Amino acid sequence: SGSLVAMLDSVGPPGSEERSHRLGLVMYPIVEQWYPEQASKLTGMLLELDESDVLPLLSDLEEFKDVASQALEALMEAESG
Repeated sequence: SGSLVAMLDSVGPPGSEERSHRLGLVMYPIVEQWYPEQASKLTGMLLELDESDVLPLLSDLEEFKDVASQALEALMEAESG
């Protein structure tokens, strides 16, 4: 994840639109493997989390999947309610 942070640092400061976009490009294909139909919405939801919470997930895919599935549950509840 060190090289990911270096890559993100090269595009902009934390919280910047370009940096979030780049982080989304990294996360999307991972989320898409698990939840192809909701990958776009879930990636957007995950990008709303603090970057310091998201970056460690990218080096622990088990944990990342847990967070993504929680986001999916929240999404399903929002869509059904």
